Amino acid sequence: MGIVLNEKNMKWEIPEELGRDFVMKTLITGAMSDNKLTFLVCELNPGGELFEHLHETQFEIHYIVSGSGVLTVENKKFNVQAGSIAIGPPKEKHSLKNTGDETMRFLAIFSPALR
Repeated sequence: MGIVLNEKNMKWEIPEELGRDFVMKTLITGAMSDNKLTFLVCELNPGGELFEHLHETQFEIHYIVSGSGVLTVENKKFNVQAGSIAIGPPKEKHSLKNTGDETMRFLAIFSPALR
């Protein structure tokens, strides 16, 4: 193990262009992983939304830690909750909405790393 980090020491980022009531922490960057992956912890407040978008070259994995919502992939809707995992290939449009009463917390992994 080359690096050990603690999420508590990382700052929340508010990428307003990506969503409403959405925050994230970048835990592992491409610079830390030889550009192999990016690892984020994300939160969506109730009613919050990660806007529709796609990634040109990255696979993306979401693991829902807590909360519930609807993941839309190419206009197909999936109910997700704690324990759900989803993987999406490059160039696939997707969005995520928190439809529950609690903050949705999820992990997002991208490979290769985001740039």
